[in-house]
Amino acid sequence: TEMPRRDSLYRHHVAAMTTNTERLVARAGYDRMLIHSGRSHPRFQDDYHAPFRAHPHFVAWLPLPMHADCLLEIKPGSRPKLWLVLPDDFWHAPPEAPESWWADHFDIEVVAEAAAWQPVLESPAATALIGDPVDFGTLGRHADLNPGELLGWLDEMRTVKTDWQIECIRAANRVAIKGHEAAARAFASGASELEIHLAYLKAAGHEP
Repeated sequence: TEMPRRDSLYRHHVAAMTTNTERLVARAGYDRMLIHSGRSHPRFQDDYHAPFRAHPHFVAWLPLPMHADCLLEIKPGSRPKLWLVLPDDFWHAPPEAPESWWADHFDIEVVAEAAAWQPVLESPAATALIGDPVDFGTLGRHADLNPGELLGWLDEMRTVKTDWQIECIRAANRVAIKGHEAAARAFASGASELEIHLAYLKAAGHEP
């Protein structure tokens, strides 16, 4: 029963997000809104990248917190479209491919790099672009980057959670409870700080 419930909750989540966001985009006077998932940047003078986490406006739509450089288009009257970047990278394991329970609600174009969706930014349509300015530079010259009024409305919308988001919060807390209980037991038994940390990770399903 868990799978059908997940599918149903997510389907209603996308429907609610679409309705509410389209209304805000039209209210702000735009033809469409683009949401960037974010980009991983190397540390200064190093080839090491900090762990990546997608921007909150992106993961409010999609369960893809580890997918960098993806682009989501919301256009009133059209189905949401996702440019899903799955890099052909020798050094790093690529993000997972789309799963039907969430992918069926989007028009998806799988690309190997962000350059494949960059021409989308050149459209003459009135466009609001949500993303980190450092990731765009002159690429965003045809769009309004993070327009304040629209961004404020989107932030306000995120304060009200859908049933899908509430269930995600519950699931996260169930995992956290297991970890904290294991850490408490390890602490009570006299374990070291490292051992307590490892006990938490193992119980929470993140065993190193």
